[in-house]
Formats: sequence, structure tokens, C-alpha cells
Amino acid sequence: MVLKEKKPRITIGLTAYNSAKSIENAIQSARSQKWSDLEIIIVDDASTDNTLLIIRNTIKSYPQEKLIQNASNKGVAVCRNLIIQESSGEFIVFFDDDDISQPERIAKQYKRIIDYESGFSEEIFLICHTARLQLFPDGRKQYIPTMGCETHRDAPHGERVAERILVGKPLKGGFGSCATCSQMGRTSMYRKMGGFDESMRRSEDTEFNIRLAQMGGHFVGIKEPLVIQTMTLTSDKPLQSELALTLKYMEKH
Repeated sequence: MVLKEKKPRITIGLTAYNSAKSIENAIQSARSQKWSDLEIIIVDDASTDNTLLIIRNTIKSYPQEKLIQNASNKGVAVCRNLIIQESSGEFIVFFDDDDISQPERIAKQYKRIIDYESGFSEEIFLICHTARLQLFPDGRKQYIPTMGCETHRDAPHGERVAERILVGKPLKGGFGSCATCSQMGRTSMYRKMGGFDESMRRSEDTEFNIRLAQMGGHFVGIKEPLVIQTMTLTSDKPLQSELALTLKYMEKH
């Protein structure tokens, strides 16, 4: 008799803030993943609308879904670090509160990671992103690629990725975005990395990727847009703030 390979537990980390219109769909998207052993951890970052109430009502009959409530707004980096701290999964995959992931997202990212790791005899730092499809209020759609989608060669890795992110130095196979909302990696890797920089209210994903690259990390990708993003205007992304945060991680590295 051939025994089926036991698939590991995977933690879905979902951060939420003032997302009353979209959070239920985001949770349902996490729930719909085609994976048998799932843990869902939701962190509400002190929402001021009905987000918290909706989360409680949505998960009350699902014991594998855990809610963490911040007493004050601390930022997405703090929320993701709480997920890393509380995770019981071998892998963590991050979801955003206004995005929808295709049901096969986790299975495909897991396979991409395992297949790539099999080419190395030693442990490596590795992160996997998928491409994304952005939907705009005016009906426009935009495909956002990610790096490391070529399966016949080593993925972009190491200092060359850091240089590509920081100064735009060309890198074969290194074009594309690496947003945390499409990211998956081993829980042990996140913990060894020390998680996300909590001083970064935004751009914490870019700072994390630079740091991972500087530690020799490999960036594998999936060209299929497994994450669907709803693009809306928000008050927490002023250009001056984005510039300040960009300068902050550039100065740091």
C-alpha cells in the first residue's frame, strides 16, 4: 500500500483595519483554500468601524480561526509579527483584508517552495510570491508580475536582489513586485529573520525583502495572478509619507 504524503499545517495570517466592507470576503477566501490542515490567525489593528464585530460573527463557529485584537493601532508590521509569534503552522502565507486569493493559491505556492528547495542539500532562506491582478474602481485591470518565475534556473537571490530593490540595478528574472499580500514562507525563516521591522508603518514588506536578500535569501515566484486586489483610495498613503519611508529603508541598508 502506498501511503500518501502528509501535508504540513499552514497558517494563514490576515491583518485587518477598518475593512468592514471587505473583511468577510477575505476570510471566506482564506477558508476556501484547497488545503486540509489550515490555521487562520486574524489580527484586528484597533479598527474604528464594524470590522471587529464582523470578524467575531464570521469566525464564531470555526475553532481553527483565531482572533487577536490590538488595543491601539500599531501598524501592519506589528500585526504580522504577532501572527509569526502565534503561528503553529510549518508555513505562513499572508492575506490582506481587501484581497481575494484563488482557492489553489496555497497548494501552488507550497509546491513551488518544496520543488525549489529539493535542489539544495543545505537549508536555504526562501520566500515565494505570486503575481497579482489589481482591479480599479473605474473598471481597469492591471497585471502585476513578481520575480523568480522561471523554473529551469536558480531564482534571484542574495545581494543582487537587494541592489535591484534599492538602486534598480538590472537582474535577470528579477523584475516584479514582492508584496507581502502574495507572500509565503517557512515559519522558521520568519522567526530567524526577526520578523518585520515594527518601526516601519508602511514599506515594511520592502524592508523585509532587502534584509532577506542581504542574508542570501532566494525569491521564487508564480506568474499566475493568484491574488486579486481591489484598489481603493485610502488616507494612510500620502506621497510625502511614502517618500519618507522609502528614504528610511534606503538609509538603513
